[in-house]
Amino acid sequence: MNQSHLPGEDVEVFYFGSSEKLLFGIFHRPPPQTARRTGVVLCPPIEQEYIRCHRAYRQWAVRLARAGFPVLRFDYYGTGDSAGDDAVQGLSQWRDDISAAVEELKNRGRLSAVCLGGLRLGAALASQVAAERRDITGLALWEPVVSGQEYLQELLEWHRDKLWYFLSDVQNAPETNVRPSELLGLALTPTMLDDFNQLNLLSTTQPPADRILIIENNATESAKELLAHFEKLELGVLYKVVAGPRVWSDDPDKALVPHEVLQAMVAWMSEVAE
Repeated sequence: MNQSHLPGEDVEVFYFGSSEKLLFGIFHRPPPQTARRTGVVLCPPIEQEYIRCHRAYRQWAVRLARAGFPVLRFDYYGTGDSAGDDAVQGLSQWRDDISAAVEELKNRGRLSAVCLGGLRLGAALASQVAAERRDITGLALWEPVVSGQEYLQELLEWHRDKLWYFLSDVQNAPETNVRPSELLGLALTPTMLDDFNQLNLLSTTQPPADRILIIENNATESAKELLAHFEKLELGVLYKVVAGPRVWSDDPDKALVPHEVLQAMVAWMSEVAE
């Protein structure tokens, strides 16, 4: 029996990648009459931020598919429904996962070009991967992590706040210089910790894509510095401030969707991609 779907809701769920490191993917198929020649891979943030923004990510994919884009959402190795435990050795694994997702989308949609979109750490990883490839035509960076050190400090503070909230004796624990081994459910291996400390998008020397969108809900100095850095590389960069809920940090039971932000990113991709 044929099953009809609303535009953007025609999805295929599957695993892809190597047999040793299977990745969970969801392919959003656009309506045939509107299908574009460029696809979009959405690169998620991690752990608690991903849990909180999951509904918004799905809506992002649906809206892109309705605009004619073949879209692939996926979980990094060791996260979500992908294979592996949570002790991923380093950020290089997740960058490899993004490249695997790009190849999977190109093969599945018979595409030659792909745009990448990402939120928070997903945006940073997408930018790094795009700089290593020649088939990424557009890059949408939503609240991008520019400095891994600053991001790590932010997670540490969030982690301490949650421990204090749930475990009253934590507030009396002395501060130490011990390297953290876990943050908000994310296992921090020594390699992963070093990778965070070395992550800096301002050190990028290779242009990640000809067309780049940087979007955030409040203007930050780090995003402005990233904008200036990309402009020095003579890239077509658009910076936008669009008010909306902080879906990556708000309580998960709110299940908010930042409609204006999503619409701005879909409209931009529709303009820069075929």
